[in-house]
Amino acid sequence: MAQNFTLGGLTTEDYRPTEVLATLVGHHRVPGTIAASSRPIRLGDILAKDSNSGKIMVRRHTLLSAQGSSSDTTIHVDDPWAWAVGDPIQVVGESATTVKSIDYDAKTIELNAALTGTRAIGVVVKDATYSRDVAVGIHSLGDPVPSKAVAQTIAVCVSGTFMYDKVRNLDAAAISDLHGMANATMNILKI
Repeated sequence: MAQNFTLGGLTTEDYRPTEVLATLVGHHRVPGTIAASSRPIRLGDILAKDSNSGKIMVRRHTLLSAQGSSSDTTIHVDDPWAWAVGDPIQVVGESATTVKSIDYDAKTIELNAALTGTRAIGVVVKDATYSRDVAVGIHSLGDPVPSKAVAQTIAVCVSGTFMYDKVRNLDAAAISDLHGMANATMNILKI
């Protein structure tokens, strides 16, 4: 099943597909500069543009994978990859706080402030500043981009046919953001 999004009139470039792309037909990309302090970008990561700096980074948006209870300081999430220690974070329904520590393998984030209420599986966890949680494209061409001390350019793929199960943290908010972009077509192919 393909979900179609009408996005924008960009120039198609012939680059090698990865496992994230189903086809190069109708594939478009735009350049973006990565923030120097951003986390490494993996193939299939949904990308966001920091509204303050205009730089590209991994979108800070995921879901609780286990219920969080009042007074918990550690939350379990689907994918903590976009965050680092000290980053702003917010569980929807809670006050904003910062990241105290992260276990990327266990997919847990320790918060600097405890939860005040019970939060169900599937509750959104996002960037607390709202500056890095709006999807602008998907990294699907070339190799993973390591974290660098200096900004670098990356191809932000904004249209094409993508494999549903290879796009990381694809949720209703990302679909809405990608759908809201102007003048391109994005297909998420679910087999």
